[in-house]
Amino acid sequence: MPILERCQNLAAYFFKRVCRRLAWFAHGKFSIALLFHGKCS
Repeated sequence: MPILERCQNLAAYFFKRVCRRLAWFAHGKFSIALLFHGKCS
């Protein structure tokens, strides 16, 4: 396996993991914001 291909695979894997984590984080923040908004309004 060429080293470049390996790096690309690793980068893609890392990017997917980071994106998923950010998505979960944003979702959590959004849920909390909605919860507070629902309680306050």
